[in-house]
Amino acid sequence: MKKQLMVNNKIQLTLPTINHAIELFSLIDQYRSELREFLPWVDQTLDINNTQDYIKYCLSQYNNHSALIYLLYYSTQRIVSDIDFIT
Repeated sequence: MKKQLMVNNKIQLTLPTINHAIELFSLIDQYRSELREFLPWVDQTLDINNTQDYIKYCLSQYNNHSALIYLLYYSTQRIVSDIDFIT
């Protein structure tokens, strides 16, 4: 699978790397109260190390062909979500 997919001129999917950890953790931390209602793992994401571990997990899933986990960028060039495709 490709590491980056352009869905259209506004939506891009990107395989996460450790370089995304700061941006992803900041997003989780900024919207923690809103995310908590829907995502039970939010309260266990306490620091950047937790986010780095998640990204390492995503990459291991990608490498053993058991899942594809992409970061979703929408027009602003900021991460807005992630999308998991489990095989």
